[in-house]
Amino acid sequence: MNSHFAGFDITTHALRAELIIRSESGDKVSSELLRALSKRTEKTAGELVTDFRSRAGSASLETATAGLSLVSFGLVLGIIGLTVSGFVAADLETLLVLLAAFATGQWGLLTYSRVSTARYYAQEFQKLANIVKVSNLMRQQYAEATRKKAAKAALEFAYGSVA
Repeated sequence: MNSHFAGFDITTHALRAELIIRSESGDKVSSELLRALSKRTEKTAGELVTDFRSRAGSASLETATAGLSLVSFGLVLGIIGLTVSGFVAADLETLLVLLAAFATGQWGLLTYSRVSTARYYAQEFQKLANIVKVSNLMRQQYAEATRKKAAKAALEFAYGSVA
């Protein structure tokens, strides 16, 4: 899986600098992204986003794990309710089914959390890299425009009117 987007070649140092500026202004999302970025070793935003996307997997995995955990916890609550009301005997088999359903629900929630967090980081870092890329291009164009104006003004001063 390869991620191509506008800010693919932005370095993680540029991302870190932008995140520090944003977090100092009080942006909570930037502080969270800065913590996540500090644990990473990738050199470019493209590598970072590609890794997060590969860890995120497919959207159907996210949906399936969320559904599995909801069904499992529903089963747990159902078994508890039936046992309390007396429809199911409180024996070893019931306890084992209850524990297995609870463990399955926990696994589903942990997997869902891991997948959705990776997807969130991939989206946020891609968005930030694109913003940094556009910002760098705007600075570059502004610098070229002001340099041309300064050169034109110097030529006009030295030689008169220049077209």
